[in-house]
Amino acid sequence: MLTSLGSFGFKTRLEKNERSPIDEDIASDESAVRVLIVQAQEDWAIAYCNCGLEPVKNNP
Repeated sequence: MLTSLGSFGFKTRLEKNERSPIDEDIASDESAVRVLIVQAQEDWAIAYCNCGLEPVKNNP
């Protein structure tokens, strides 16, 4: 997918991208922009919206 975005300056390290990393920068040194892969938790967001659940807040 990212190869089609090369015109925007995205250049990735193919070996890192193929591993499907979590919370890692996969941009090559030549990339005009950083390419970050972050773990999302949209399943929890959907559950909160669809089931009326409230997110647990951490107390400091």
